[in-house]
Amino acid sequence: MENNYLQFKDMFIQEAKELLTNLERDLLELEKTPTEKELIESVFRAMHTLKGVSSMYGFNSISDYTHSFESIYQAVRDGLSPLTKAIFDLTFQSIDHIRNLLQDAELHNKENKKRHNQLINKVKTVLEKLNESVAERPEELKKVEALKEGNKTWYILLRTNEALEFRGIKILNIFYDLSKLGTFEIIKNPLLTPYHTNDLDEYWGIFFSTPGTRNEIEEVLMFILDDCKITKVSNINLFDQEALTNKTLDDDISIMDAIEKEYSKHNDEDATDLSKSSNSFKNETIKEVSNQLTSRISVSSDKLDTLNHLVSELVTTNSELSLAIRNNHLNKIAQAGEKIEKLSKLFRENALNIRLVPVKDMLVRFKRLVRDLSMHLGKKVDFKIQGENTELDKSIIDNLAEPLMHLIRNCLDHGIELPAERTKKNKPEVGILNFVAYQAGNSIYIKITDDGNGIDPDFIKKKAIEKGFLSSDRHLSTKEIYDLIFLPGFSTAQSLTEVSGRGVGMDVVRRKIQDIRGDVEIESEVGVGTTFTIQLQQTISIIDTLLIKSAKTFFLIPLSEIEVCDQRDSAELFQSQNKYVEFNQTLVPYIHLGNEFNLDKNKLHFENIIFITKNETRFAIVADYIVGEYQAVIKPLQNVFMKHEFLCGASIMGDGNLALMLDTGKLIKSVFHNKPEIKQQLQIN
Repeated sequence: MENNYLQFKDMFIQEAKELLTNLERDLLELEKTPTEKELIESVFRAMHTLKGVSSMYGFNSISDYTHSFESIYQAVRDGLSPLTKAIFDLTFQSIDHIRNLLQDAELHNKENKKRHNQLINKVKTVLEKLNESVAERPEELKKVEALKEGNKTWYILLRTNEALEFRGIKILNIFYDLSKLGTFEIIKNPLLTPYHTNDLDEYWGIFFSTPGTRNEIEEVLMFILDDCKITKVSNINLFDQEALTNKTLDDDISIMDAIEKEYSKHNDEDATDLSKSSNSFKNETIKEVSNQLTSRISVSSDKLDTLNHLVSELVTTNSELSLAIRNNHLNKIAQAGEKIEKLSKLFRENALNIRLVPVKDMLVRFKRLVRDLSMHLGKKVDFKIQGENTELDKSIIDNLAEPLMHLIRNCLDHGIELPAERTKKNKPEVGILNFVAYQAGNSIYIKITDDGNGIDPDFIKKKAIEKGFLSSDRHLSTKEIYDLIFLPGFSTAQSLTEVSGRGVGMDVVRRKIQDIRGDVEIESEVGVGTTFTIQLQQTISIIDTLLIKSAKTFFLIPLSEIEVCDQRDSAELFQSQNKYVEFNQTLVPYIHLGNEFNLDKNKLHFENIIFITKNETRFAIVADYIVGEYQAVIKPLQNVFMKHEFLCGASIMGDGNLALMLDTGKLIKSVFHNKPEIKQQLQIN
């Protein structure tokens, strides 16, 4: 039972984190429209759900805190108090604190314990002011009491076990939906448990007050109805202390007697009746069940349908192949092999699509960051978002959050000016911070733009010379000057702030983006603003590539970067000392892999040339052989390759050989590093 409990505790932590993220999103929207009733209800339900379910799994610190805190939103919900800035600030602080409590439920951390007590005192202060305000408005109190009339109290006995986890049931979501109907309280030790119990089962008692009917309650509990007993114990709201003094329970019996009486009616045929009523109810509401399943799933149903179709095709093709092998039909074996090859490509595309998630999943934390930092810095900022449904691989989303957060901090701290300063510059007091995401070809672009100070290239160059990063006689393009910001330890900040410094840690930003095979560039205009542009591949695990070979070494180049392949006479190619090859009446610099990597040279009459365009830069790679197109499963390289930045991964081929993935952007920088004339032509730094 202990293991079962721990499994559900881990599930609760994950579900609670999701609920807190949704709560944070609703709060940010509610702050814009403080009178939106639906959002107020959503915030209250989230707090109420956390309060009830957290106590089930031993998070008493969360339960106690939210029990006090939800009273604030109960008053707002009942129209007894408006939403103020103080309430919003306290709510955001509470969300952060609850996240900490999920990892430190017993408050072992001294800082968490201190913070817990401080926030409880703040909640008490707010509640005291609310009570004083409400006491002066008795008419509004009467309206609230009138709304509570007609509430009945139910007792729900809930059984939990491993089966719920295997079925993917999210308990927190169920209780959140239950809170839409009324108010509930969960007790750890139920008043009554069935006579037949399983050692792996756990039972929970739930008192539920609602004006709703039994059918409405069953509809919320439809996915766990076989694990529930629902009993009406009173026609009044037992959570209402005033009602209890004026009325009694049904038949003038206690709560426990009411439950005992109800259970005794159906004790012998208990399981059968529950099952019948459950199945009947489910059959009548099959459409509603289907809709809820679709809305709760994290993957599009279309993608799952496609996957199901591909599986059926694979099973059929496998049968065809087995039959052909048994009958020794070589033609049919070849046909089945071709089908399996096509299906493997379709499986690959479908699997990658399933991993794609919209960037909006990480935008809540950025909205919160902009809100908190702008208030902390005394700035007014309008955070605008475009392309929030643009999809990226889940692993990229996870690794991208930190560098994006750092860029946003820089824009807020050193980009956008204070309102008074903006007014002097004839700018609106409210600064604009734009987040734009879009797809172009096989790449995803994310742009973060502010309309603030901009970056002065002359100032950056001056600082670089002072710090010894650059010689005073060296000429750099504007792009090269901006790229100095990404050098380790380089900073243009006049003084460091607790938020950020323009350039501090920017080398880490670029490195983290490059780790996911992306790149970042800066565009800026003094007094107008700055734009950070991040270019990413949609996925980083399986890539369509061109497989080439020099001597005995295999290399991979992304197909999306290749413009054309050609052959040239070896003698003609190598007669020039400047490493240029003619293409479309222009001279293009080339890299000979065998020469650059000191591979064994093969004497060939013809050389294979691959013309590449990367970031609007055209160059060529010369290889001994072009093997053909290859779907590469990219694996990370070990430390032995760390010095070779132009190698960004490797793929193990069918014959066991290793093919090295080339990062063409870093390759040209590495090869042409000491050739200024070629660097200038390619405009690389």
